[in-house]
Amino acid sequence: MAEFLGNELIGTPEIICNTDTIEMNFRTKQPFSGKVYVKGHYSRPECRVDYAERGPDGRPKGGIRLNHGACDMDRQRMVTEDGMMFSTVLVVSFHPLFITKVDRAFNIKCMYREASRRVEQQLDVRVPPIGPFRPTGRSRTGRFAQLGAMNTVRPMGGFPLFAPTGRFI
Repeated sequence: MAEFLGNELIGTPEIICNTDTIEMNFRTKQPFSGKVYVKGHYSRPECRVDYAERGPDGRPKGGIRLNHGACDMDRQRMVTEDGMMFSTVLVVSFHPLFITKVDRAFNIKCMYREASRRVEQQLDVRVPPIGPFRPTGRSRTGRFAQLGAMNTVRPMGGFPLFAPTGRFI
């Protein structure tokens, strides 16, 4: 039996829902040298962590940390909960090339509630004062004529004020 088959997760992974990222940490029976990736996005380097790679201190490179919206992370507005939910599926793969019986996938969901704030403001509503009407411009005076049965109206000797659409004037 291959060495990766003797390894497995211990307990449930720890999910950390930060302000703008989601992290997943986990423990295994033996040192982990596999990969953690977002389902469907293995080929994108920003969507996976290879634990076989070591940092300058000899320890595996960090855990997986995803920014909200990265790697097609689902974002859903929740009306009943008054907030936003981010979700994705993370796969813990023990073998570098194959999917095995010890690999696990986790549907990660982080709910962020919106802060409920009460806003108050004084509002003064008044009816404007009613005063006498004073025309500001020159009013139109003159004689008007009604032409034909289509009710085209124009001042005598002037341009039409209105006419039905399609009417020749």
